[in-house]
Amino acid sequence: MSFNSFIKEKINYIHQNPVKEKVVLKAEDYYFSSARNYAGLEYEIEVELLFMR
Repeated sequence: MSFNSFIKEKINYIHQNPVKEKVVLKAEDYYFSSARNYAGLEYEIEVELLFMR
C-alpha cells in the first residue's frame, strides 16, 4: 500500500464515522467534518486539503 492510499484510507475512515453512527446521511452533512472542505461546502474548520491521485 502506498503512502497516499494509506492517508486516503484514514481520511475516508474519519469522514465516515458520523455516517456509520447514523448522525448524518452523508459525511459532508456533518458540519464539523473536513469532508465539507473536500466537497466544496461551507465549513467551520479550516484545513489544508490533500489532493491525491
